[in-house]
Amino acid sequence: MSRKSMARVAIGIVLGVTFGAVIYIIFFAAPSFGRMERSFYRNYEHMAVVLDFLEEQKYYDIAIRRIDREFKMLTSYEWYPIPIEDKTVIASLDELRRQGVREIYYSPGVTFFVKWHSLIEAGSSRGIVYFADGYKSVYYWDRIVFLVGLEPLSEDGWYVYTKNIEEWFGRILLGWSNSPRGQICLHTS
Repeated sequence: MSRKSMARVAIGIVLGVTFGAVIYIIFFAAPSFGRMERSFYRNYEHMAVVLDFLEEQKYYDIAIRRIDREFKMLTSYEWYPIPIEDKTVIASLDELRRQGVREIYYSPGVTFFVKWHSLIEAGSSRGIVYFADGYKSVYYWDRIVFLVGLEPLSEDGWYVYTKNIEEWFGRILLGWSNSPRGQICLHTS
């Protein structure tokens, strides 16, 4: 093999590894706490508008998704998606979508703004969560299964969360924890 062909092979390997690393970072790696924190501060006002809107609704569980180019609420009480008509809320939802928020889930007292889903591990996600009572009530535990990490933000009740089904089941099945609160690793500064 000549030096020229060895150089081509080496360049091909380096480019392949670089391309693979870039693809992994863009599509598969969870965003860091720092990225999530910057996103929170950039989008806090929009999240607050959506949160106020959700707290005024008469429904118990709500998911907000974009369906047929409109934002709609999916609830456990209605058989059809409910269009959102408030222009201020729609503007905030548009901006949150542009900033990478993929889905929003609401139950009284807890709201998830999902920024990332794993393409490899089903059920793994990362985003920002708001607890109305600052993460103190056991009432919410049936709604936040698979939660394995919370990192507090500077605003009361707001956290960066991490969900991972495999890790959560591992903690339960391997006896890593005996109580729901012990299943979550709460990081504090």
